Amino acid sequence: MSNEIISTRGDTIYRQININKNGTAYTLQDGEKVYFTVKLDNTAVMKKEFGYADLIDGKIILKIAPSETDNLSLGTYAYDVEVHFLNGDVATIIKASDFKLTKEITTAADTVVV
Repeated sequence: MSNEIISTRGDTIYRQININKNGTAYTLQDGEKVYFTVKLDNTAVMKKEFGYADLIDGKIILKIAPSETDNLSLGTYAYDVEVHFLNGDVATIIKASDFKLTKEITTAADTVVV
C-alpha cells in the first residue's frame, strides 16, 4: 500500500494514521507522541504532534487545513510519521513518502457569485 499523499493546494486533507507495534494494531498510550513532518529538501515546512488526547475512537486522524498548504509551492515534498513510545522506543511507522501538492483551479475568489 502506498503512503503517498496527493492533494490540491488549499484543500482540506484527512488521513487516518494506524499504529502497529511488533506487527499488532496498537492504541497510543497517555504520554506517547506521534509526529508528522513534511520537508522540502532538509527544511521542515509542516510539523504536527499528536498525543493520547487527540485519539478519535482509538485512532489518530491527521487533518491538514487549507491554510497550511495555501502558501506552499506546488510540487513534491517528503513526509514521514514517527511514534515515540513511553519506554523510549522510537518507530517510523510511515517511512519517507511523497507529499504532492497540485494546482488549484477553483479558488475562494471563484466561489463568490455576483
